[in-house]
Amino acid sequence: MFDFIFNSAVKIKTAQDLSNAITSTYLMDITFAIIFIVLLLLFANLIKWQSGKFDNSGKKRKTVFFILLACTFFVSLLLNMLCIKAKIAVPAFANKYMTHMFLGAFVSALIYGVAGFVLVKLAPIGSKLQSIFPKKQ
Repeated sequence: MFDFIFNSAVKIKTAQDLSNAITSTYLMDITFAIIFIVLLLLFANLIKWQSGKFDNSGKKRKTVFFILLACTFFVSLLLNMLCIKAKIAVPAFANKYMTHMFLGAFVSALIYGVAGFVLVKLAPIGSKLQSIFPKKQ
């Protein structure tokens, strides 16, 4: 199934090949969402607390959250375009794949956004991760 990603000689010429490519696209995009969630956890813990009266480190973590959200969408879109769309040999299949390519990138960003938000809200109060979206007192 993943021949389309790793083998540059494979061309998408049949409806079954296209179906396999679409499945590969969604699996890749889910994987990207998970990778960017792990990156969020890593970056949130790498940003140090600021000393002094006003701590703006939570705003930095929130900025990283949204930057990674955008990166999830665009990296998914770009890699699908480079790894799979470039191998489509039948022009009629290209339009159908483009729809799934954009939908997969959107799903990837949606999974990252929802799962990331849930992780932040479930984090213990006072943690670095929780400071991204602090709970109202």
